[in-house]
Amino acid sequence: MNTVKQKSRSDIPEEYKWNISAMYPDESDVDRDMEIAKTYGAELAKMQGSVMSSADTLLAALETYSDGMRYAEKAFVYAHMKHDEDNSDSKYTEMYGKAVSSITAFGAAASFLEPEILSADASLIDSYIAGNSGLGQYSFMLKQIMHGKEHVLSPDQEYVLASLREVLDAPDSIYSALCDADMVFGTVTDSDGKVKDLTHSTYIGFMESKDRRVRKEAFDRMYETYKAHNNALSAMYSANVRHDAINAGLRKYSSSLEAKLSPSNIALSVYDNLIGSVHAHLPAMHKYVSIRKRLLGLSDMSMWDVYVPVASPDESSYTFEEAVDIISEALEPMGEEYVSVLRRGLLEEKWADVLENKGKTSGAYSFGSYDSYPYMLLNYTGRLRDLVTLIHESGPSMH
Repeated sequence: MNTVKQKSRSDIPEEYKWNISAMYPDESDVDRDMEIAKTYGAELAKMQGSVMSSADTLLAALETYSDGMRYAEKAFVYAHMKHDEDNSDSKYTEMYGKAVSSITAFGAAASFLEPEILSADASLIDSYIAGNSGLGQYSFMLKQIMHGKEHVLSPDQEYVLASLREVLDAPDSIYSALCDADMVFGTVTDSDGKVKDLTHSTYIGFMESKDRRVRKEAFDRMYETYKAHNNALSAMYSANVRHDAINAGLRKYSSSLEAKLSPSNIALSVYDNLIGSVHAHLPAMHKYVSIRKRLLGLSDMSMWDVYVPVASPDESSYTFEEAVDIISEALEPMGEEYVSVLRRGLLEEKWADVLENKGKTSGAYSFGSYDSYPYMLLNYTGRLRDLVTLIHESGPSMH
């Protein structure tokens, strides 16, 4: 019986790892940047009480904040992505923890800034922008701050909340450690008799199998593992919900939903209309499921049957290089420059961490700092679905 095991990070070819060392050729500079961010935070704290004295003092505060955050964010992004390479690597777990503490401390030092800006009238800020060319680049930032005026607390209260950021975000980091590093989902025997590791990346492939036994086995193994950690997962979820609810209440939002939507200028009616439209069209979904059951020849429809294609798709497997060729052709309407920049990024500059390995964060994302490449985390397996993921993550990276 053939066995296909999940690879360790060291087994992944270098050409399929992101060029994250471009951010820090000397990794000791991560600690240096955290220290620099700390000095900027201390410098910014000295400005408390005088930010709105003049256009020049406002500009100085915004520049100090932006420069300091640039250092803190770069260190944070690097540590975050190194941690995501392998959540079980204690070296980068420690580095990530230090980076979170660093950016939290900087945020706490800068917490007085928004309340102090909001203490001024909008007309004064407009006059400062009109009279000081340097403030022009901060006009959108200032507009966003003014938009949230009624939800910003006093300087002391903002300092407390900013200082607690690391603690309040703990459920997310604990969940990642549990699900991406500690959980082991076992193996599944595919329709060809090969025993394969069940992971977040291989799960969907099993669920698309024509063999219902394979689908059910993968589903049961995956969710039996999650069920074994029900209490821990429930505690994390509950803590996250309570955090959102308390934050919304403190900031005088009507709900957690409004607290999430308002900073992006999204009206509650947009969300309500979306939910309403989904409910209005549920009969069409029910009809589709009924048709799917009939086409698959099933007497009952279970959760492990919802991903298998009802038609026979092209079973081709695509190398990453072939995937880049395909999405490049699809993106030709975006222009020659767009495509050439993306191809160079994916194939030469190595923006993407392509393949799955043991302990790697599941899913996919686009991430980076002001001073880095627009990196992409993937868990590429060569299926058509992975091409869709690649072109999807390429969008925000190119933006």
